[in-house]
Parts: sequence; C-alpha cells; structure tokens
Amino acid sequence: MPATDTAASWLHAYHTGADLPGGLAFRAALDQADLDYSPDSLARIDRLLRQIRRELAPEPRIFMEQTGQRNFVLLLAFYLGTLIARHTLQRIDWYHHDELADVLPADEVRKLPHSMTTSLACTFRRDGELSAFFLPLRPLAGILFRGTETPDLAAAAESFLRRALAAAVLVAPEPQAESPQQPADYAADALQRLGRLAGIQFAHALLAWQAEGRPADPQLCFETSAGRRDQRRVSSRLDADPVETCRARMAHPEPDWVGAVASHAGHVNLARFRSSAVMLEAHWFAPHLAVSVAVPCRPAADRDAVMLHSPRVLQPAMQEGQAKIFAQAFFAGIEGVKPGLWARHFVAETDPAELAWRQQEQVAAAQGTACDPCAALDLGALDIARCMSELPADQYAYAEVDAPAAERAPQFAPLFGALPALLAGGRVVWGHLVLTSRLMFHPGAESHPGFVVYDPAGRLLPAALQVVARRLLALRRTASAVHAEAAPDALAAAITEQLQNELSCAAGLAVPQGISRSGLLLSSIWLERKHLPAERLSARFFPILVSDATPGRVMLLPARWWPEPVLAHWMAAERVARGDDWEHTRAALAAPRSDAHSRALAEALEAIEQYVAHGMTDARIAQLCAQGSAGFTNAVDPPPRAWEWEMDAHLQAAAEVYLGDVARARAHGDALPAERARLVYVCAHMAQMIALYRLLLREPRGFAAPAFALDPAAILYVALGFAAGCDAPARQLARMLCTLWQRDDAYRAAPDAQARAAFILLARHCNVTIALPAPAEAAPALEALLEGDLWRDADGVRVAAALEAACSEHTEIAPPGPFQCLPVALLLMLKLRALAGLKHLQITHPLLAPPLGSWGAGVELAAALDPLLTSLRARLQAQGCDENAIAKAVLEGAPLGLTPTLSPEQQAKMAQAELLMAQFSNAAETRRDSALRGRRMLIIGACAIWGMLLLWVFFQLR
Repeated sequence: MPATDTAASWLHAYHTGADLPGGLAFRAALDQADLDYSPDSLARIDRLLRQIRRELAPEPRIFMEQTGQRNFVLLLAFYLGTLIARHTLQRIDWYHHDELADVLPADEVRKLPHSMTTSLACTFRRDGELSAFFLPLRPLAGILFRGTETPDLAAAAESFLRRALAAAVLVAPEPQAESPQQPADYAADALQRLGRLAGIQFAHALLAWQAEGRPADPQLCFETSAGRRDQRRVSSRLDADPVETCRARMAHPEPDWVGAVASHAGHVNLARFRSSAVMLEAHWFAPHLAVSVAVPCRPAADRDAVMLHSPRVLQPAMQEGQAKIFAQAFFAGIEGVKPGLWARHFVAETDPAELAWRQQEQVAAAQGTACDPCAALDLGALDIARCMSELPADQYAYAEVDAPAAERAPQFAPLFGALPALLAGGRVVWGHLVLTSRLMFHPGAESHPGFVVYDPAGRLLPAALQVVARRLLALRRTASAVHAEAAPDALAAAITEQLQNELSCAAGLAVPQGISRSGLLLSSIWLERKHLPAERLSARFFPILVSDATPGRVMLLPARWWPEPVLAHWMAAERVARGDDWEHTRAALAAPRSDAHSRALAEALEAIEQYVAHGMTDARIAQLCAQGSAGFTNAVDPPPRAWEWEMDAHLQAAAEVYLGDVARARAHGDALPAERARLVYVCAHMAQMIALYRLLLREPRGFAAPAFALDPAAILYVALGFAAGCDAPARQLARMLCTLWQRDDAYRAAPDAQARAAFILLARHCNVTIALPAPAEAAPALEALLEGDLWRDADGVRVAAALEAACSEHTEIAPPGPFQCLPVALLLMLKLRALAGLKHLQITHPLLAPPLGSWGAGVELAAALDPLLTSLRARLQAQGCDENAIAKAVLEGAPLGLTPTLSPEQQAKMAQAELLMAQFSNAAETRRDSALRGRRMLIIGACAIWGMLLLWVFFQLR
C-alpha cells in the first residue's frame, strides 16, 4: 500500500477505535493525550514521550523491533505530519526512503542516508507546488531516545506552522465607548491618523470583496497634507506583481502624501488555524511609521457572509497603549465608511460553528481536495483531437491562429509551424503568463506574443505557477545582477536574456531549480485574441496545448473548449476589468471634450459640409474604391448613390462625439441635455437609413451575408432619441430594426445585454413580435426588470431597487464604447414609465441619481436638425434617399425604387438644399469675417501699444 494511503488508513483506524496491524502500544496514554489535531496536542504528546523516556529508557533498535511500539512511533509520525498539513492548509503525501528520488532533487536525497529517522518522509504541497518536506521521525526519536537535550515537539512543528502568536490583537471597542481623543503626543497623533486610514482602506477592500464576490485586487489608499483621501486599484491583470507595485509607490510617495495604506489578499496562521486575510501595509511619512496588519477573514458562498476575526499587528511589536490607540482609530475608520460593517461580519475565532468549518477545511486541504476550483479539474481528460473532429467545417478558421506575415515575425515561424500538430494531438495543461504586451489587457484587434510558464506533466495548479511566474519576471527586473554574479546560473541567465526582448521566441527553457523544483518550462506563446473569452486577457492563467512531438512549443487552448469553472472565473475577472474601465471612462468625463474628439467632430462636419456644397467628387470615389473601405465599387449594379460611399461614417463619427457630450453632462450631475441628445439621434438616424438602403440592395447587387449587415448597437441610438423626445421618428426606425430580426442575416452579431433590452422594450412599445438570440454575457439584474415588465410595476420602491441593481451591473458588464457610461436601456424604461403616467422614482446610483429633467413634448425629426444637417437631409432626399420607401421595403416588403433620375419634386428639394447650403455658407463666412475683423483690431491695438512704448523709450534716452 502506498505510504500516503497507509497514513490515512492508520489515522482513521485509530480515531474510530479499530486495531492497527500488529497492535498499538500505549493506546490508553494516547487517548489521554487527545489527538485532536490542534497545535496544543503537541505539548501533550511531548509530555507522554518524555515520560516513556524517563520510565523505560528505551533503546532504539530493541524498542522498534516490537510491532506495537513501532506502530506507536509511526502513528505519531503520521499524526505530526498531518497536523502540520491541516493547520497550514497544504496537501500531504508520504514516501518511504527509496521513493524520495522521485520527488526530491538528487542533491537533497544524497544528504539523507537511509536510517530509522529517514525511513519515512512527507511532502507538503500548496496549489500543487512542493513547498517543503519533513522527516517527522527525527523529532519523535530525539525525544523518545535521547531525552532532555532534544527540543520539544511544538518547537519542531512551529518552524512549519509559523503562527502569529506574538502579534498584538486589535479589539473593537464596545459600541457605547467614547470616540478616541486627540493625542497630545506627535507620534501618537500620527499613529492614530495612520490607524484611521488603515481602517478606511480595509472597509473599502471588504466592500469591494463583497461586490465582486472574491478578494479585491490590491488597492492603495493615500492621504494628502490637505486632508484629501483617495483610493487607487492596482490591477492584477495589468501588473504581474501588483503588491510590489504598491510597495514601490509607498517607498517613493508623492510630495503631498502624509500617509498611505496598501491592501491585498494574503494569509495569516492563527493559534488554531490558518486563515485568509486582508493584509494592510500602512506607512506614515512624517514622523515615519510602518505598521503591518492582517485581518483574518473567511470567504463564503454568500457575498454578505464574509466572516472577520480580530486583526493582528504583525509589525512592529506594539505596547498595550500603542495598540489601543491604533485599534480605536482603526475601527473608527471602518465605522466612518459604513456604520455597523465590522459588527455585522465579526465572529470569534473560538466560535464552535467557526471551528467546525475550519476543521472541515483543514481535512480537505490535507487530503488534496481543498476548495481551489482548479484542483478538481482534470485537464488531461480534454481530447483536443475529438474537439477538432466535432468542429463544423465552416468553423475551422476559429481554431486556427491568424499568424502575421513571415517577414514581420520570422522568429515565430517554428512556433506557428507546430500549431497544427498541437491541435491534432496535443494534451492540455495549465499555463501561467509571465510577460506580454500590455495591449493584450485592453480591447483591440491585434494579437501579441508572450511568455508562459507551465508544467509539461500537468501537475501544478495556476496558483503555484503564479508564484513561479513572478519569480521569473523578477529575473527580468534584475538582469544586470544576474549577469554580474561570479558564477551566474546558466538557466537563469538564458531566461533573463529571453525576457529582455518581448519579441524573442523561447522554446521550452528549463526553469532553474532555485526558482522551482517541479520541472517547469518557459516557452513563447501566441495570444490569439479570438481564442480568449473576451478577446483580451482578463486573467493570467489559462489552459494550453503541449505535445512531446513538438517539445517546447505551446498553444493557447481556444476558449470554446475551456472547462466551465475556468470560463466563469475569467468572465468574473472580465467584469472587474470592465468595472475598472468604467471608472476610468467616467473619471475622464470630468474633463472637457478632448482635443482629439473635437478634431474628429470638426473633420466629420467639414466632410458633411463639403458634400452638401459639392457632392461626391470622382476623385474621392476613386480613392475609396482603391482603399476598398466602402465594400463595393462603381461596377456594382444598381450603381451606388453618392451618399452611400462614406456619408454614414461621417454621421456616425459626429453622433459619437455628440454622445460623449451627453454622457459628460450626466457625469457632471446635469439633467439629460435633450437638444444635444436629439442631435446624436438625428445623426445616427440618417446614418442608419443609409445602412438600411445598402442592406436592402445587398442581394440585388450580388453580395452575400454578412456583407453590409447591421450593428445591433444601433438600437441604442434609437432608444436615446426616443428618450430625448424624437418619439415618432424613433418609433418608426425602431419598428424597422425590430422587424429585421425576422431575417437571419440582417445583423452581424447578437446584441449585448443593453441593446437586447432596448430591442425588447421598443418592440413591445411598437407591438412588433421579435425573437432575439441570448446575449453573449448574461445580465441578471437587467433581465429581472424585463421579466414580467417589472419596470412598469406601480411599486416604486421595488422598481427603484431593481434599477439600482441594474446600474451596478451596468458598470461591470458594459463593453467599452460610447454607451459605457450611459445606461440607455434604463433611461428608456424611465421614459416609458413617464408616458404611462407611473410614479417618479428616486435612484441613488450615480448613473441615474442626477435628475433627468422634464421629458418634454415630442418633436419631429426636422425640428431636431441644425442648419448643416437640415441641408444634408435635403440633399440626401433630393439624391434619392427616400426614407419612406426604405421603411416600406423593410416593413412591408415593397420593392425599393432604383431610378437614378430626379423627379421634379426631388429637383425642388435639391434647390432647397442648395439654398440652405448657401445660407449656411454665408453664415459661416460671416463668422469667419467677424473673426478676421476681431484679429485685425487686436493686431492694430498691439501695434499702437508698441509704438507708444518705443516713443517713451526714445524720449527717456534723450
């Protein structure tokens, strides 16, 4: 029987009262020692062994020849190793001496000649990575056979347990306790302010944990000399070692910082169990104070069920008075963020239910069945050859890598050449990213290479690989030190050289044993965006393909075949990433419109003005044909109208800039700027009419789907127009866009959650039957509002709560784009409620907290146009853009008129357009003349001042 199984069966037999093979000596004494797997039991075992030593003075060989006595010693060895494994939440495996060569490096095995004390060993593994090995017979035999000169058993175990026994415990004051007084001592005042800042940061870290359902990314909180406090999240997606980034920021603080606190997830070993913890590293800069605090906590399935235990001050050693000052300020800081937060989640470490839960956790960890979701996944069971054989022929391109041209990246040719073999017969193991371009963490079109560390045997879990990845990245940061060593490690030097160049191609470089003894490799990988769940990196670990036929070459396993728990983890991380993107985008809205956006708007309006004044020139059409940007040429039949070439792109560009103005106004707390929102809609409306015209002529012109398919996000502009007062035109366009879902090939993709909600709301409002595909990412809160038309409920409190939840959800799932900070689907619900005469709702979430203002009376499309767009619309209509004909073709299936000749009515509209354009041009010239006159006056005034100054100097010199 393997030694690991023997250990488990013997301990089980002892605790259930069963006999061991050959019997068990001193059983009654063992029962009195109470082997309950607590560290306190080690002192009881120590006393028993010393008592046997005093009374029997056993001689090792004779004592161990007796089966019952040998079983006694072996059982205690099994117990000692298992106790350490349970308390430290590590997997334990047992080995006989002749098996150690399979798990330990050869030089370590040579140091362990066979003897009674080395005949049995155990290894501890955390997340699959070997962390330590232990010879439990050594301390046991030392006490039993040598006696008093041997250190006690607890001391031997404590080198592995590393409990925070000497750390000061912070005790929350009683609710009726007085607020902490302002200390007169300067150092005590700094300690109090630092304690409060640490409490504030802990509260924010805990709330982020609750909101995200997982320990929050490292955060940095700082306080300035002006009393301003701010938090910054350091994303674990973007920074391979965010904790070190926080420490570096605190080591070199901003000039106005007086204090800073970094929070991150960690662990602390308490007296009776190891616990997850929120680690706080707090620094005050004048006078200098540095305090390290661990707040033990236990995550649970329910986000609100996070259990907290008393914080420990790990560094420095605090006197009772100092600990009291810090504790009072710490808990006051928590209370200031959210009253009752600590009391709601605190549970005593000695609580029987808590101890029972911890005991179950310890048993599972020692058996290797801990709660790491990756531990239960058998990646080796994934058969990539079968997956490829089941892939439809028209989807083969999905599994392939879109490799760059050979001349652009010749060094990656061997890697790309190995990919077919990996897809044909590779095996799946975990890989962890070491280094890649930061662009891969953001939305984009281009894929990039990277370096990945992996276990070719597939034993290590992502958490263990993460530790190694960070150590490897540290080599890159200390490259000069690695090469400067008197006898540099050849493997470390080779990896360092590879990591210096992100575009180099590594193939199975061995990881030095000083970093990991698990036989890991470092290879280059091509991070194909379409193979990632959200087409960007949301986490740093993923399944990869390896093969003995292509040693050192690896491929990212396409996400279609990832196990569900891995996909769920990535999508949860993607939500956090989008939340970060949302916060960044919303913060950017505090500034005025950027120069880049202003230039984009000016270019779009200038192109529209040129078209209205001069139409589409042959030279511009030839240029667009050469570029292929329009998707067709002059040779198509029916030939394209002048406005089909690029006018929709200019209108869409203007709409997006105007939309940014609307979002900016809302972010500033202003009411919905209806006039600007209508301008957004009319630009999008005209662009959509052009897109619909091209879609209707797709088949007559000989194009196949998905050419000219529509973007489902267009419905969001319609929803905004409806909310802003363009009721009738928005309703008509909504009917058309909803009706087109009856065609399988009208849209290029499924709508996202917000667009889907807008389609459903407008379809119901317009009485159009619609069948929509499910969104790629679920939005439960938004779906709850739609289910049974909850948004129409007369119970305002219930609807407001649902809208609050949907707002929070929007910040997590809204994709980057113009509507990221504008929840149009929710605005549409509020507008429809107002039309139905339902009660006004009070919303506190920042997205909807600012009052929207009066909805106002509906306006026709013409009333929402500015002079330039009025001229453009007239010219479009005069040149055959008949919105009524397009609507009939979509809604009724009527044939679309294709005659290129202008009717008298159209000629009249053309004349009207030219008149309006002339008026617009005259107005523009008037504005330019006024500006020139103003500049002339400034120049004349400046010249006069200079002349007077020169005259004064002349007379002074005389």
